Amino acid sequence: MPASDAMTDFFVSHAIEDSPWAEWIAGELKAAGYRVLLRADFQPGENLLTCSDEALANCRHTICVLTPAYLESEAAARTGAHFQGLEGKERALIPVRVAECDPPPSLAPVITIDL
Repeated sequence: MPASDAMTDFFVSHAIEDSPWAEWIAGELKAAGYRVLLRADFQPGENLLTCSDEALANCRHTICVLTPAYLESEAAARTGAHFQGLEGKERALIPVRVAECDPPPSLAPVITIDL
């Protein structure tokens, strides 16, 4: 994961199938001046699970690209970002729904952005 002295503004969590959506969202945020981290930013040879855990712990907000593929993915199983809200992080998890799907009960109370 790229080293940074500053906390990342957004980590975009997504299923590999949803990479085009994640890259588009990240591009829009970067164009607006935010620091954004994607799975594609992890380096070959790094541990994907460790990098994901570090990204979740060190970001101000996590965006999950909400699709059926995401809900069935390892990314969703590991995100756990909704628990960060309990640690005092405001808007720790921001679900962005880009395909018709029903969020699991753990995400149901979180307001989504529907594209």
